[in-house]
Amino acid sequence: MAKRTKLRDVAEACGVSVATVSYVLNRKPGQSISAETEAKIREKMREMNYVPNLAASFLKSGRSHLIGLILPQLEPGGLMDIQDGFSPRLVTALEMAARVNGYHMIISGTDISGDIESIVRNRGLEGVVILGDVSEKQIEMILDLNRPVICVEPKELDRKGRINLFEMHFEALDDPIRIEPMLLRRGCRDVTLLCTDKETEAAAALGWRVLPGADTMESGHETAMQLDVTNQKAEVGKAVVVMGEKRFLGFMQALAERGVHVPEMMRVVFVGNSSLVGSLYPTIERLQSNMKLAGDTAFDWIVKCREENAAPEKKDAIIPAVWATGRA
Repeated sequence: MAKRTKLRDVAEACGVSVATVSYVLNRKPGQSISAETEAKIREKMREMNYVPNLAASFLKSGRSHLIGLILPQLEPGGLMDIQDGFSPRLVTALEMAARVNGYHMIISGTDISGDIESIVRNRGLEGVVILGDVSEKQIEMILDLNRPVICVEPKELDRKGRINLFEMHFEALDDPIRIEPMLLRRGCRDVTLLCTDKETEAAAALGWRVLPGADTMESGHETAMQLDVTNQKAEVGKAVVVMGEKRFLGFMQALAERGVHVPEMMRVVFVGNSSLVGSLYPTIERLQSNMKLAGDTAFDWIVKCREENAAPEKKDAIIPAVWATGRA
């Protein structure tokens, strides 16, 4: 069995003290360690396969370097539902923000009335991100443990007097009036919009051609089969904008059957959060939530509360939408 690398081994290999390696490992603030030295230590940790003893570290410092993502479930006793396009991308972004900073993340589903406090206490979580609605009582019980709580898209939240309570919302992607300026900045002036009935009135008021329908592959397929695809790219500024993952997939399937190549013969923009769309159609322009910023913001809030022992003054954020191409 290979000998386990210890903190002292890393320190000797880097020519620094054990305390310096410990400062880097535990992200202790107020230490004058150069970025070059920190990078050298972290690289040597990877080379030597150093794995910190988290249990011992927790007992010694009271710090677990674990953050939690809680997903309240609408159906008591049901499976954790992360089938939508939003949740998986937020999970990925938050996990990445934690991992690159030496933290780990655990994910737990819970009934809306479930005992979140015991999860935080038993796992020694540094902070909690809650994706969905929970009761004020549950939030208060976590705050009583002196742990920061970040609520993502809560319907109602009373932050008054709660210094460790944060609120995160996302710029609406299903509102034509909100996304119009972003489309215009990308040169989309003559828009054909595939949407549900809910967005029809606002889109029509903008002068867009509106093709309402259900978010199903059948609806998207039917729309593409009936769409006049001639001269779609003849005029600069034309774009077909699709809302809804399933409708988009059906739409693209029908275009392929008709021999319409995107983006060479038609400019198509997908609006929404979907890892599947980015994986299957990496060349498609997408207008989606900036999940990287969301993950970084949530992690920074937790770190400031726990490591700097001072809650940031700004306790709410609206995460903007961004343009993207490639796999995501």
